[in-house]
This record gives sequence, C-alpha cells and structure tokens, in this order.
Amino acid sequence: MSTIQHDFLREKRETQGLPSMAQLLPSRGALIRLGSLIGGSLLLGVVGLTGLISYQHEANKANAQKVYVTNRQLKSTRALAEQEELRFNQIKVANRKRASDLATLRSSAALLSELQLRTPEKVQIRSVQLSDTALQVKGVAVEPMAFSRINALQLSLKESPLLAKDISLTKVERVPEIIKPLPVKKGEKASVAAIVIPTTVSFELNAPLAILPPEQKAAVLRVLGAEGMAGRLELLNREGLLK
Repeated sequence: MSTIQHDFLREKRETQGLPSMAQLLPSRGALIRLGSLIGGSLLLGVVGLTGLISYQHEANKANAQKVYVTNRQLKSTRALAEQEELRFNQIKVANRKRASDLATLRSSAALLSELQLRTPEKVQIRSVQLSDTALQVKGVAVEPMAFSRINALQLSLKESPLLAKDISLTKVERVPEIIKPLPVKKGEKASVAAIVIPTTVSFELNAPLAILPPEQKAAVLRVLGAEGMAGRLELLNREGLLK
C-alpha cells in the first residue's frame, strides 16, 4: 500500500495541535467503514422515507377519490331530497288551497241565506259577488225612506258573525220616477193608463268576510242550520288542511 509522502497541511496541523497524517493513516479504514455505514444508513432512510411518502400519496389519492364519489352521491341525494320536498310542499299548498276553496264555496250558501234574512222590507238585492275576502252587494231601495232602508241593511249585516264590521257603501244613486204608458192594442181606444215605477235609490256595498277560526265558523254554520257544511269544515280542520 502506498503512503502519503507529502503532507501539505503539516505546518497548519502542527500550529492547531492536530495529529499528523501519519498518525491518522492507521485508522483510515475504520473511518471509511464508519462513513460508509453512516452514508448507507442515511441512503436507506431516504429510500424508506420516499417509499413511505409515495405510499401515503397513493393512499391520499384513493381517499380523495372516495371523498369525491361520496360528495357526488351526497349532492345527488340532496338534490333528490330538495325536489321531493318541493313537490311535497306544492302538493300541501294545493291541498290547502282546494280545502280553503271548498270551505269558502260551502259557506257561500250560508252567506246568501244570511243576506236574505237580513235584507229589510222594500230593499231588493239585484246581484251578489263573493270573492276570497269580501261580499259585493248591489241592490235598490224603494222610496220613501230609501236611505234609511239601506242604512238598516248595512247595520244588520254588521251584526252577522260571517261578516266583518267595516261594511261600507261604495255607491249610492237616486233613480227618478219612471212612467211607462201601457201599450194599446190595435183597434182599441187610446188609454191614459200607465205603469209608474217609483223613485228608488240604487246602491252598492262592500262587506268584508270575517276571519274566523274553523271551530268558530263551524259553530256559526250550525246556528244557521248548515249542519253538513259545518261537518265538512270540521273534517278539513281535523285533517290539518285549513291551517
């Protein structure tokens, strides 16, 4: 084995108190083996860490794929649930609307009966319109005291449990007396007979419907003799279609 003949750092070693190359040469093999062992250990550690990172990366990719699939399934399920909820709400609203319309339709007969009972003498109801919120009444009152008769009708309707208290006249118009001569048949003498239509007052009034709980409305209908309508209303209420 060749030896190192020249130590160019000898003087520097001596000044720093370090051993000479000749003293270090006998332990060179051990140092090399130690270095190789440390380097190999480090290399194996790096390879093992790289493999572990690669394995973890693949596991993360697999988990990410599972999460992606699960999220898609959740979104699809949520969309279906929202569609079903929307459909259910639409059906529920439609059922309640039908039930409300049915209840209103059934109580319209009671309203007309109530109006008929509360109409004073010499007041004629010409037309009635029933909306979702009010009763529109058109009619005429005969003179004398036509305005008093209209006022009596208004006050009487305010006492109805089916109507609200703020009943208002929306139109009042006096219609003058009308004289219509009787027709004369051919060959008969002229006649002075005629039909006299007395002075009247036409009117229109707005009667808002009272907002009654189903139980109270059913009780009112029973008082008015509408047993069938009251029973249907109670049935709709028990089914939760009027809430």
